[in-house]
This record gives sequence, structure tokens and C-alpha cells, in this order.
Amino acid sequence: MRAKNMTRSSLHLNLETAGIVCEDLGRQVLYYGQRKSGADISKEIEALGKKDLVRAAERMLSSPVSVAAYGDVAWVPNYSDICALK
Repeated sequence: MRAKNMTRSSLHLNLETAGIVCEDLGRQVLYYGQRKSGADISKEIEALGKKDLVRAAERMLSSPVSVAAYGDVAWVPNYSDICALK
């Protein structure tokens, strides 16, 4: 419940800035072909349950690891070492 409340609070706080609202509008129209209101998204967040989170986590963890590094990469572990941590 705490995570849901924090996510909804962050959503509504971000939607108070005109620039972020425009960015959100563009992203949603590109991805979904329409824009959902903050209230609609808040309802979707509220409807999420443990099974939904487990399914999402399993899906993310079943894909190959992606790694990106920027700047001095001398201390970035080898890809095989990172994959072994999974």
C-alpha cells in the first residue's frame, strides 16, 4: 500500500509541471494512441496486486541482462560476471 501511495503521489506531483505534462502527453499518444488522465492511471495503480508484481518481475528477470556504461568504464565488470549475478 505504501508503494502504491508513493507512486500515485509522484505521478500527481509530476503532472503539475507543464513541461512534464506535455512530455507525458506525447509519450502516451505515441505508445497507446491516447492519453489517460492522472486519475485513470491512479485507479490502475490501485488495482495492481501481488500477482501482477510477481508476473512483471518474472518477465523482467527471464530476459537477458542489459548493461550500459558511460564515462570511465575501466571498473565496469565483464558482461559474463554481471550475468552470473542473476
